[in-house]
Amino acid sequence: PRRVASKVCHQRGSGCTGAFALPPAGCPAYGAGAFPRMTSKERDPERRGSEPVATLPLLKPMGKDRMVTDTPQFQRITMSRTDRTAVLTLASDKVNALDREVLDEVVACVDLCEQDPRIGALIVTGAGSLFSAGVNVKDVLEHDQAHTRELLSALSTAIVALFRCSKPTVAAINGSAIAGGCLLACACDQRLIAEDARIGVTELRVGVAFPTFAIELLKHACGPHAEQLMFDARLLDADEACRFGLAHRRLPRSELAAAALSAAEQLASFDPRAFALAKASIRRAALSAMDDEGGRALDRQASEQWQDDGTRANLEGLLKPKG
Repeated sequence: PRRVASKVCHQRGSGCTGAFALPPAGCPAYGAGAFPRMTSKERDPERRGSEPVATLPLLKPMGKDRMVTDTPQFQRITMSRTDRTAVLTLASDKVNALDREVLDEVVACVDLCEQDPRIGALIVTGAGSLFSAGVNVKDVLEHDQAHTRELLSALSTAIVALFRCSKPTVAAINGSAIAGGCLLACACDQRLIAEDARIGVTELRVGVAFPTFAIELLKHACGPHAEQLMFDARLLDADEACRFGLAHRRLPRSELAAAALSAAEQLASFDPRAFALAKASIRRAALSAMDDEGGRALDRQASEQWQDDGTRANLEGLLKPKG
């Protein structure tokens, strides 16, 4: 069942160090697999029934004077619309950490975009000078395993939902996109990066295993470079990100928002049925691999590794003062 995002304080400490979280094995909401699987009804907007469709107000074009309006159900992100393009802005804390509430709201935003016929494309970006520094490690360590299981499930669900979205998606990577933040960007069709931003998958440096969906997502986005990116476990600058497939174009920060809007509008100009079918076909191999039995078995092992004492010690070490 889809969770309703709870209202939480925007000022909670981030404690985020760019670690990536994994869903637990045997989550009852999603069957026996270690990672949640969307139902056929969730995958296909046509089968969702007669749920009311929320719509967004028409706002000013993106830029320094752009108006951003919070909808009642969103407390940890903001969402606005410019003509036919929706803009999802991560705004949870000073580093746009990915906690359970943020991830639930990302899923709700994708659902809204799928259902609203006035929305032709979606841009994902971060508030301030960062895209997202990944999962909030301090939040994980301060709560019990039940809380962690919910967080890990939400992380998988949000990234896969964005990857499955039938409408065009563009990541405007306005600053550091680390681990889970990098994967959220990789779920988008086009990725534009500010020339001073850094991006990468640093999970192994933290001591956290990759789930199957993350590996398949990186293989889809970066092709033969995926393995090197995982094993290097480092942050790349904008030029390297374009060479390795994590981004498609680098731009001056001042031009990023306008370029992202232009890219979204260009993709939205295609026939939506033809675009959705092409996108589903291109992603078919990755989505199938995410859901096969071998992947589920590996996910169970990764989930157990995430929850053991050694991994917890690694995460605690990240929060210790350096020097």
